[in-house]
Parts: sequence; structure tokens; C-alpha cells
Amino acid sequence: MRTIAGGTEAGDAGRASDASIRFLQGVATDSLGNVYISDADDHRVRRVDRSGLITTLAGDGLPGFSGDAGPGSRSRVNTPYGLTVTPTGDLIFADLGNARIRRISRNGQIETIVGGGTREIPAAGQFIPPKEVRLIAPRNVLASPSGSLFISDFGANRVLELRSDGSLTSLPLTAVELNSPAGLALDAEGNILVADSGNARVRRIRRDGRVDILAAASKEMPLERPVGLARRSDGSLLIADTRGDFLWQLDVQGKSTILPPGGRDVAVDPFGSIVSPCCQAQPARRCSRRFKRQPLLLRYRESPCSLCTSGWLDLNSRGIGRSGLSWRWWACHPGLSKHSYLPCRRLLRQCLRL
Repeated sequence: MRTIAGGTEAGDAGRASDASIRFLQGVATDSLGNVYISDADDHRVRRVDRSGLITTLAGDGLPGFSGDAGPGSRSRVNTPYGLTVTPTGDLIFADLGNARIRRISRNGQIETIVGGGTREIPAAGQFIPPKEVRLIAPRNVLASPSGSLFISDFGANRVLELRSDGSLTSLPLTAVELNSPAGLALDAEGNILVADSGNARVRRIRRDGRVDILAAASKEMPLERPVGLARRSDGSLLIADTRGDFLWQLDVQGKSTILPPGGRDVAVDPFGSIVSPCCQAQPARRCSRRFKRQPLLLRYRESPCSLCTSGWLDLNSRGIGRSGLSWRWWACHPGLSKHSYLPCRRLLRQCLRL
């Protein structure tokens, strides 16, 4: 596991690991392995390339709305949240504070593609031009291989579809009411998976409107506020739970595993690495008794801890403990139950140089 973004300097055109990031809310990756992040409090959308350099694509650090039909680098956004990359390489993000969905094309131009109008959100089976709708709180977006774009509206409790023909509609739901829908993903059959955050569930919406539950709070996986989803190549589902900053993996057999933290969103890059925002601590570049809380962007693979023989590396935000650290690194001992942890003291002595 390594930090790829988050530090104490503004950082544009420099190393992402040194960049100042205030409040990460969304993450996405493209086919080349570039990582895109939304910094909601700093009102910026940024890219971290494979060499580790960070660039602002939209926003100037102040909330506002401007720049459509011009370069994204000169635009203003307001509290950006979820992001997605289309099959053609365009970046689409939820400009939540402006109640719009905006697109940054490959040449850097920004435009509104959904929202900004006065019409109510259409019901399932009704189709309207996307710029005529008045969104309430668009939170997450998902571009499908077929050309459709799916949008979760946190305030309207709906999931919308911008179809490839340019029309906007709502997905049909049978006998189910969503509560603050957030993260979106596709399963192998093309059904929509949605993090029903207010109901502490992950649901599957089939194309005919039937809805079933894929994950719910249990003793093995105590979901509280699932907000981010991503699927891995083996079919397992990653679930980011913002309460406690937990990241869960649910395999195809239904077995759950807790992973290093990242409770705001999650993505999988084309090389199989998991990318997730984490708000636990600042990068461990210096040896110190205490570490300030600072948003991080972590990229990691599942691998044994290189500095400790206790087993798999994990990071747990629960409890401060006798060490006096504001957070702690842990190693999960193979002989313990999966929710039991031992402090990795050797890792602490090495100043967390991973």
C-alpha cells in the first residue's frame, strides 16, 4: 500500500504525494491508470498521472459556477463529488453544489450535460432533454460501456439514466424506495448496483425494475453508511462505508473481508490495484509522536506486511490507545478472528516507511 496523493503543499504540476488535499469525496481511474479525484472542500477536480504528478482539471479553489464551453482549468465548480471516465476517455463528474453533471473532454473543455433546468426529475418511462431537468443533489455517476450514464441523486432518492440517444429518464423500481442513493457499479449482466446509503444496503436494480439486496448490515459486515462501490476482475464487490472509514470486499460466494480504510469512495485501476480516499492521517514522511489528520489517496494491492511477520497489513481508525498516536497501523494476525487486530509495533518503529 502506498500514498499517491495528499500532503501539505498545493502541488499542481508537482508530486501528488506533496499536494494539499482538503476533503476527498470521489475517485475514478482510466484505462491508462491515471487517477481522478474530487476535492469537495477545495472545489477542484484533479488528475494524478502514472508518474505521480497532479494537475487540476476544473476549479480554482473557490465555490461557484462558470467556464462552460471553455477550458476546465479556468472554470469554477461547487463541491464536486462522484466521477467516472467514459469509454472514449472523457471525465464526467457530479458538480453537487451546482446541481449539475459536467463533462471534461479529452481536450480539456468543460460543459454541463445534465441539470440547470426547471423541470422535475422524470419518472420511469418518461424522457426529457437532460439540460431541462432540475437536479437536487447529484452525488455519483457511472459511465457504462454501452454509452449510457447513470446518476444517483442523493436528494431526490432516484437513480437516473442519460441514455445514449441523449434522453434522460429514471430507472424503474418495483416496491422499493431508495434513501440517499450514492455509489454505483455494474454487475456482469449489466444490472445497476447502488449503495442505498440511508438504508445501509447495497441493492441490485435489474433492467425490468426488480430490485434485490446484495449486501446489508450483519455481524460479519456491519454496514452503516455505504457510499462507494467498485467491482474487481474476479467479480467481488468493494464497498466503501463512510461511517468509520471502512472498506469491505464481498466475494462472489458472499464472504466479506475488511480491507485497509477508504470509506468515501473506491475504484479499481486497470492493473488490479484498489484506489481509495482515506481521511486517517497525513503521509508518513517524517518520524513523529503524533500525526495530523489529513486526507490521503491510497493505492494498494493485497500483500503481506513487509516489515512485520504478523500477517496482512491493515489500518484501523478505532481507538487511540496507550501509544498516544492519533491513529494506529495494525497487522492482522492469521490466528485471530478477522475483526481482531494486534498493534504492529515494529511498523511503528520503522516510522511507517512502506
